[in-house]
Amino acid sequence: MSSGSGGCGEAVLVTTDNSTVCVTTNYRLEFTTKYDLTVSDKVYLDFRSSSFEFSLDDLTNMTLNGLSSTVTVNEQGVFEIVLPVTVFDGINVTIELPDIQNPSFPGCYTFADVWTSKDPGIIQFAVKVTPRLMITPSKSNCFVGSLVKLTIELVDGQGNPFNVPDEFEFIPIELEEFVEPVEEPKYGNFYDLDLYRLEDNCISIESGNASSAVYYQPKCEGNKKVFATHAVTPFGEIKEVYCEINVIDEPVYWTIKISSGWNIVSAPFNLEQTTLDEVIENPEYIEIALTYDEGQWKQISVTESQLKPLHAIYVKLRADKESNAKYYYPSEDSSYTRDLDAGWNLVGPVVYNIDSDGKVNLEQALYSIEGKYSQVTCPSPDPDDANKLSWTYIPGAVGGTPPDMQIGHGYWVYMEEAGELFVDELK
Repeated sequence: MSSGSGGCGEAVLVTTDNSTVCVTTNYRLEFTTKYDLTVSDKVYLDFRSSSFEFSLDDLTNMTLNGLSSTVTVNEQGVFEIVLPVTVFDGINVTIELPDIQNPSFPGCYTFADVWTSKDPGIIQFAVKVTPRLMITPSKSNCFVGSLVKLTIELVDGQGNPFNVPDEFEFIPIELEEFVEPVEEPKYGNFYDLDLYRLEDNCISIESGNASSAVYYQPKCEGNKKVFATHAVTPFGEIKEVYCEINVIDEPVYWTIKISSGWNIVSAPFNLEQTTLDEVIENPEYIEIALTYDEGQWKQISVTESQLKPLHAIYVKLRADKESNAKYYYPSEDSSYTRDLDAGWNLVGPVVYNIDSDGKVNLEQALYSIEGKYSQVTCPSPDPDDANKLSWTYIPGAVGGTPPDMQIGHGYWVYMEEAGELFVDELK
């Protein structure tokens, strides 16, 4: 809504839908007159200073105070409207202009100059034309703790991407989750596409781009509303949109296969059940279980609480036996830390994202000890792929592409010096 002024008195331009770039919009011009206007008087619409393009055909469906009116061309860009009914002073004159095509670029535009045959003053109507903001989730239903990708996008009236103009560096977007008022509310987290936590819950749409994306991780069940707002914008107005996501609180778990013979198992996150007999479905198949820490092997029982993130355990199943290890995803996040000694360490990767495909990039898993380890070895065939043999990765070696580490399994890491292995948030 944009106001105008002039000899006719108060005036306002009203849109009956949003003034969005590249979209057809219905406009309504309202102003009051200081004089009685009769059917012999005229109202003039002057579009010569307008960025909107008009022809007589565009005014075919125009109405004045709800009635059809005769419109003629007074001169190029100026149209004369015959009043269909008397309008007394102080009464609103309303001109309806349906299906007007907006400019293809955002900005504040002169829409029209208006005057009457009795009011000498000119009223200038202006309008702000902006792109539309949208937020689209990758899924509308998810579990507590899972990741939902949110795409925040500027679009024109037809829903086509609208790139941020080159003269603007970026448009900031603020994200907010609405949580029903409770005594101890659990707010979700937002992460960038590299899975770093957004501490201020802000992202930006860069110049030349139409969209940006984040991950949202809900922490409690319910119907969630996630808002995206850009309050500081070159388009001159605050825009706010939201999407709804139904969050379900049900047990979510991962399962990995354990074969006969030796296996290495690890805890991919904090477990409520931390003993082998609680995690492995058939603990009676276990012949022996060993841990390795501080350069020493130690045999453990299936009832010892040894399944801890960043550690791993050798487990041997009886011949011709198979089982599964089932890991229930925790409801709370935490940071994981472990001190590694110089020399060999038996390590298990961790993950926060329950939507993971069961893998994590080696460099991502070990980013906190970069430069301190010189070798990583997968000591046995991949349990999920019998054709994939053991492997060794040496950082910096020619052709040494970092492999993926399987969640729930274990690896030998050789440290050139002692260091702290930690994983914070989704990284």
